[in-house]
Amino acid sequence: MERVEFQQEQMLAELKDWMDKGLFSRTEAKVIMKKRREFEMALVRRVARKSDFLRYAAYEMDLERLRRKRVGKIKEGSRRTLSDYGIVKRVFQIFERAVRKFKGDVGLWMEYIRVAEKVGAKALGGKITARAIQMHPTESWLYVMSANREMKMGNMAGARTMMERGIRMNSSDERLWIEWVKLEMGYIQQLKDKGVEASNEVVQGGIVQAIIENAIKEIGKDNHVFIKNVADGISEYPLTDDETRGRLVESVISIILK
Repeated sequence: MERVEFQQEQMLAELKDWMDKGLFSRTEAKVIMKKRREFEMALVRRVARKSDFLRYAAYEMDLERLRRKRVGKIKEGSRRTLSDYGIVKRVFQIFERAVRKFKGDVGLWMEYIRVAEKVGAKALGGKITARAIQMHPTESWLYVMSANREMKMGNMAGARTMMERGIRMNSSDERLWIEWVKLEMGYIQQLKDKGVEASNEVVQGGIVQAIIENAIKEIGKDNHVFIKNVADGISEYPLTDDETRGRLVESVISIILK
């Protein structure tokens, strides 16, 4: 109960700021206070479930969307105050409490990472991912998520390092190899969009071919399902250059025929 009361006290300044700005009425503030109290009570009165934390976080995210919408309508000045950051900060606090309680739940860690990225907290997302990987070093999707984030930030070297790290820990994970192929194809498309010359080895698919060769060497030529999935992944990837795509599919065939 003391924790619930503490959390309630922490909300007062934020709620007052909202009312002062005209974002929420006094009646709405009371409803928010009541709803938050209910969520907090659910976390301390009994053995809390993961769903309790997720519902609480979802409520706060919906509230943040409403706040942003109203901020846009009243066209307030550029001065930033406590209530501009309060909800997002609370969402992160909720997830921190959740992952401390459910350390072994990979899905919860991944949702935490997605939320951090959704609100633009890139640095925090990276830190959360690092913690999650340390906790779950054999969970391939954590490496994939991290690598994709690095590529989006323009750090392809970092993306490859992350995939290499994942492969070292999970060399027989077929989907990890396939996701790495897709990552590199995405990078090829990025380079093409930037007008990089076709003579460039990366654009020609040199790195993708090397990954495919290493993957088949690791997984085995006799794993026909894996070979088909690799070929299908290349064929179905939305690459604008059909010539490069065809060359990569042919490389799969030539490798297994060696």
